Amino acid sequence: MDLRRAVIFGAVVLLMLTTGVTAESQADMKFSDPYQLFHFMIPSGWIFQAGESSRQLLVFYGPEHDQLIYIEYFPEISFSDPMDFAAQVLGHYSADYGLTSFELVNAPRLIDLAGVKAALVEYDYLGRKERTECRIFTIVNQIGLTITFSESKTHYAYSKDLFDSILASLTWEVSQ
Repeated sequence: MDLRRAVIFGAVVLLMLTTGVTAESQADMKFSDPYQLFHFMIPSGWIFQAGESSRQLLVFYGPEHDQLIYIEYFPEISFSDPMDFAAQVLGHYSADYGLTSFELVNAPRLIDLAGVKAALVEYDYLGRKERTECRIFTIVNQIGLTITFSESKTHYAYSKDLFDSILASLTWEVSQ
């Protein structure tokens, strides 16, 4: 991406965050994604990481432990089924070149994500620390979308309920 496009994208993300995130209460803020696919509530204390985000990746840090939510967009996806999408990505994660010490905690399963078919999977791997991630795969308007909650393995069970509440607040901005 050239510098001009990067600056324009940064300005759009900043504008989106200042206008798309509105206070619903003192505790939570409404986040609307830049593709206008969905919105959900971000709990108080979570911080959008503009420097680590891009057009295809949005990153939020939580206030406790090593909490992280990241949203990835795959605009030119060739899959129509979220289970196939999940299987492809997990194949890369488990490959020799993939994530160190990758191990499935719970195999992919179909879920209903606010009325849209999605695949949910949980896995462990070794980054700077041992981590557990819960990753949702779905396809909306021919755009592959993953929403991932990541936490240190020792705190994951404690923090997972928070991710479930964020997902419960998700609503789609596009008709399905």
